[in-house]
Order: sequence, then structure tokens, then C-alpha cells
Amino acid sequence: MKKALLLFLTLAIYAHIHAQVRDISVTFSPSANFTWFNDQAGLENNMGFGANVGFGFGEFVELRANFLQLKDVPTSFENYGLANFDPNVFQSQNVDIKRWGADIKTNLGSKELSPYLLFGTGVQSIQVADLDPSKQIYTDIGAGLKLNFGNRTAFTVEARNTAFKFNAVEQLLTDQNKSDFGIDPNAYSSERFGNWSFNTSLQFYLGGTNPDAMSDLDRAYRASYQHGFTGARWVIEPAVSHVKFDDKSDFRNTYLLGAYTGIDFSEYVGIRAYYFQATNDNSIDFGNDLFDELSMYGAEFRAKFNTSMGVTPFVSLGGGYIDVSDDYVTRTGASNPGDLFASAGVGLNIPIGKKVEIFGTGKFLLTAASDEAVSNGTNNILNNRMIDVGLKFSLGKQAESPEEVFNREKEAIRTSEQKTYEQKLGEMKLMYLEQIAELEAELNAAEVAGDSLRMAQIEADKQKAETTYNTLNGSPIAKKDTTAGSGEIMMRMTPEQLERIIKTILEGVKSMKPEVESIKLNADSSRIEEQSLLIKMLNSRIDSLEQDLVRMNPQPTAMQTTSAMQTTSAGLGEPAQVSDETLQRLEELQKNYEDLEESFKLIELKMDVQAQNSQMPTVINTGQPQQQQNEPVVLTQTVNEDGSTEVHAVEVDELKDGKFDFAGISPIVGFNLGGAFTMNITARAHMPINGSKLELTPEFFYGFGDKSSIGVIGNIVYPLNLENSKLKPYGGAGIGIWKIDGKSNLGLNLLGGTYLDIWEGKLFADVSVRALKHWQFGVGYTFEF
Repeated sequence: MKKALLLFLTLAIYAHIHAQVRDISVTFSPSANFTWFNDQAGLENNMGFGANVGFGFGEFVELRANFLQLKDVPTSFENYGLANFDPNVFQSQNVDIKRWGADIKTNLGSKELSPYLLFGTGVQSIQVADLDPSKQIYTDIGAGLKLNFGNRTAFTVEARNTAFKFNAVEQLLTDQNKSDFGIDPNAYSSERFGNWSFNTSLQFYLGGTNPDAMSDLDRAYRASYQHGFTGARWVIEPAVSHVKFDDKSDFRNTYLLGAYTGIDFSEYVGIRAYYFQATNDNSIDFGNDLFDELSMYGAEFRAKFNTSMGVTPFVSLGGGYIDVSDDYVTRTGASNPGDLFASAGVGLNIPIGKKVEIFGTGKFLLTAASDEAVSNGTNNILNNRMIDVGLKFSLGKQAESPEEVFNREKEAIRTSEQKTYEQKLGEMKLMYLEQIAELEAELNAAEVAGDSLRMAQIEADKQKAETTYNTLNGSPIAKKDTTAGSGEIMMRMTPEQLERIIKTILEGVKSMKPEVESIKLNADSSRIEEQSLLIKMLNSRIDSLEQDLVRMNPQPTAMQTTSAMQTTSAGLGEPAQVSDETLQRLEELQKNYEDLEESFKLIELKMDVQAQNSQMPTVINTGQPQQQQNEPVVLTQTVNEDGSTEVHAVEVDELKDGKFDFAGISPIVGFNLGGAFTMNITARAHMPINGSKLELTPEFFYGFGDKSSIGVIGNIVYPLNLENSKLKPYGGAGIGIWKIDGKSNLGLNLLGGTYLDIWEGKLFADVSVRALKHWQFGVGYTFEF
């Protein structure tokens, strides 16, 4: 019985718990950058391009390697503060900047729009013309917003502050300008300063964790965050360290005493801040003056490879600062004010108690060489090695492992859904009991009135309700035949009652045939919603009749093999013979039912063919999805030639989960006026925003000319509907990063144009106005997906 089985399966599915463990994903993000350089950098504000690639540890933590390049950045000392600076004499140079590094990205949510934090470090290269590059250690700290559209794609915008030490006067001024401005090179040294930048990227998750699916690792992170730090462990790690500095470094090899402190958010990840003080004479001697005039402090991220109870390896990534006092004696005797460093390493945890572990790490520390060493030809970046050993004390509540979190939440979900299941099951059983009682009362009333036809109809409805109740309850209301070995439920009625019911069912089937024939003759794809609804109603009635037929015929082969069918005689419990006339009615009923089923198939096929072959007018998606019982549909509005509109329900493959859909891509060719003339090529993506008429259209352009141009822009476009016109104008605005006419800028873009439906896509012409002075005129074609 289809209805009873459907109800039962629905409840079974509702109570089912499904979990997958997919912790690690690979991420890739092409990016664009615009940097506002500090005045002390000696550089003009400029744009650059790069990429990030790395691993996502669940949905919330990502470890990424990154690369960024800014080409042909002009030098600028107008606001540097040089006493004798003369802009008319100043000789600007073009500089190429490259950065290689790594960062930790922490997503603070899993919604469509969620914030994140990041911290990173790496090596920066600044190269003037054909000279050897100058290299520095940099640190990054920033925050951003991630906009998810689709299961594995996200758009990000972020602000970063990038700090590094640099001597712009020494590295970027020409010798002629140093002489012109009367500059003493010894009066200037490397200074540390920060530079703000705006970054945007398109992030792809390749394999592994689906950002829309919570893994067991994600559950551990979320369990730690939901109740503040009550699920995290506070950690203190006193340690002894030794640093062997590069032979070219000013710093002396030394032992250090200090400690790490921080938080383990879960069994997998944690953060540490640390401070270490150097000891004298590269030794640890508590008898005399113990500490030297050098200290190190910083922060690092740690991630374990597993969560076993034995030896556990981990990786660390961080950075910090080497600080020295004026009394510190360097290897060369020259002064050194200290320096930034970047660190990366591996380590081991060895448990010796419930909350105590021995740990050891080995790290590489990258530092920049001193100005004097660089001027003598030393490589800019020095590789130093650090090892440390210590004890790890975990304070507070033990953070749950991902397995414990998963099992606990699974059990909570199972208990909750079991309770809901039982509640819904009880409600359904009560509903059918009430229905059975009502039908029993109606049956008695019909019997008193002597209405045999009504009695037959009520008896059929009552038996359907009882059968459904029996399926849900497992303890049938109807009596079981005690002589039947199978325990099958047998209906107790007289042959006359059986014949009346069969007659009623047959009349019901015959009454439906004219309706079905009408639909079959007039099947119209423009009435899909109306006719589909009617077909579903008729199918529902057929299903109901089919249930009755199955119950009337407990032996399916009886029609083909015997001339009589058995049922149970009311009050006697003995099999009663059914007349040949009744059997003929059953055969007629079966044939009519099969005819109806065949008619439904022909109707659906005819409507499908009409829908595919008909030339429909332009369809405008209203973006208001409405799901029907079986197939998801979306309401569409058709604009006819006379200006009238019609609304239809059209089936779609699936309703999208996110706010955006990738609908097509447009190549554009054109030219730029306003400033340098360039021939431009553009690639524009089309992503409708569900629930509105707006469309997100990110684009990338490149211009060929005496001064090439390049840029990335994100636009929001709105269609402007015109009645009785094949041309469809649109307008929009956005924000972009571009380099035009040799100058980089972050600015406003205005967009307007019109399109015409041609072939399977759209031919269009539009104009973009960038920073209110650069005009791009172009034509393109949209390939729709």
C-alpha cells in the first residue's frame, strides 16, 4: 500500500542520523591587491595580483601559502620628510615587489556572509631595475568578510596591515638624488613601519571538506566557541631554548629561558604567545649574572597531525621580534636595534600525565641582514635555527576530541529525533483512530438508514484507515484470522458487501475517464501548472482505488488462474466463494485502471514534447521559488507581444542552496578613452542574486597600448525593462582595483548598456566609466549556462 509505506518511510528517514568525516580540503584563491604605502616606504600606492594555495582544516581554520606581486611601482619621496627634497629634480624609478609567505586564516562563522581573521609572515623582495633585490621579513595581520556562493566557491574582501623594516633612502634614491639633496647615507637606517592594503579574492575549495557540511573537526571548533573558552584549555609551557644564528648575523648564539602560553581550542589546533630572555656566554650559569641583553617574543599557530594518546607530532608557524638593549654587544661590535623574524617548525608532544606533557620543537627563524652587511654584499635573508624543550601544563577543562564531540552530538540528535519521531507517530495514530471512530459512527448511521451504497463507501474508507493504522501501530485493530498461518489480516464481509464495494470502485474509475480523455486531447504546455495538478489529483484517486483492489484480492494470481476468489464470510470466519459476475467486475476494474495509467503516460509525454518544441516568449525569472509536492518549480513571468503578462510554474533541475547562481560568462572587446588609448579585452561572469532582479558581475580586463592597463571589478547590475522592445537595457555600479595610464587606483565603476537575445545567448554593447575619467566602450556576447 503506497500511502502507508510512504508515511512509514517518511518517519524512518526523519529518524535517520547520517555523519561524514571529511576534515581536510585544498584551497586555491587568485587575488587582487591595492596597497597604500607608508610615507617612509618611498613608494607610490599601487595594485598587485597574486594567489593563495593551502589546506582547510575543517570549515574554520585554513593554512595557506601565498604569493603577491606588484609591478612597476614608482618611487615617491614627496612626503618622506627629506629636508632638501625638490620634486623637479627627483628621479623616479620603477620597482618590482614580490612577497612569498604563509598565513593562518580563521573563519568566524559558516553563514553565507561570515567574517574571518588572519595572521601571516614571509619574505618580501624589492627590486629596482636591474639591481640586486633587497629582501625583508614581513608580517601580516588582517580581517575580512567571506561571501559564500555555491558549495565550494567564496568571494572574499579583506583589509591587511603589512609591516617590514626598510631603508628607503639607501635602497630607492639614486646616487644623483642623494647628492642633489645633500643626504648623508649614515644618517638613515632601516625602520619598521606598517602599510595598509585592500585585498579581494575568489576562493575555491578543491576536494575534502565541503564548506556547507560540518565535519567532526568543525564540531570540535564550534563546541569550543559556543560557550566562550569553557571548552578550551589554557596552556603554560616553560621551556629552555637554544638559537644558532646564521654566521652572517650580528646576533650571537645563545641559550634562552622563557615560556609559551596560550589556548588549545581543540585537540587539533591552538595558539601561543611567548617570551624568552637570552643568557650570557651561550650557557646557563645560575651562579653569576644569568641574563644577556637580548630577548625574543612573538606568537605562533600550532596544528597537530593526530589526536592519539601517545607521541603526537605538530607543526608551528609564526613570527616575532628580536629585541636588544643599547648595551648588547653584537658579533661585529656595530649597533643593531633588533629585527623581525618569521618562524616555521615541527615538534612532538609526549604525555607523562593527564595534564602534563613533555614537548620539543625545531624551528627555522628567518631574519634580515643588517644594513652594513647588505652593503657589503651579504644575502638579505639569514637562516637561523632554534630548538627548545619544555613541559606543557594544561589548565581548566579538557577540550573534547572531535570523536567525543561527534558521538555526544550524534546521541543528542538521535534522542531528540527519536522523541520527535514518537510524537509524530503518536499524532498520526491518534488521527487515524479518530477517523476510524468517525467512520464507524457513519457506517452505523448508514446501516440504520438502509443506504447500502453509502455503507460500501464508508467501509472502504474505514478499511484504508485501519490498514494505515495497523502499519503505524504494529497491533492491528482489525481481527486476525486465527486459522491463517501467516497471521494476515482478513476482511470480514458478506459476498454482497464485497460486490457493492467493487461496483462503487468501478463506477469511480469510469467517472474519471472523461476527465482524463479531455486532458489527453487538449494537453497544453502553457497550462502545465493546472494540468499537472489535476493529474496528481487523479493519480491520488487511482492510488486509493489500487489499495482497495489489493485488499480485495489477497491472491494476485486469482484473476488469471481461477474462476472464483475467496474472502472471509462475516460472522463465520469461513472462506466464501465470489460469483463469476463479481470476478468479471474485478477484471473490468483492473482493465480500466490500466487504461487510465496508460493515458497518464501519454499525457505527460505529449506535454513534455510541446514544452520542448514550443517557441516561448522571453521568460523573466521573478526569483521567487515555490516548491511543489514532487518537483521544485520556479514562477516565471512571460511578456507577450501585446504587452500582457502571464505567470507559469516551470520545473527546474534543482533549487539552489545559496544566494547566487553561475549563469554565464561574457567575453568583451573594446577600447579605452580618457588618458592613454588602449584596446581592451574583458572577461565578465554573470551571477544572478536569487530573490531579486540584481546580478553580480565580476570582471577582469587587460588593455594593450603604449601603457598597458589591468584591473578587477565587482559590479551589481539591474535590468531596465522596456515595454514592446527587443532591446533590454541595464545599468549598474561597482568597485574595482585597476592600473590605467601608469597609475594604480581603487575606485568607483559605473556601467550601462543594452542587450539583444540572439541564438542561445545575448549580444550586448555597453560602456564602463572608471574613476569618472576612463571610458571603456565595448561589445560582447553572453554564453549562458
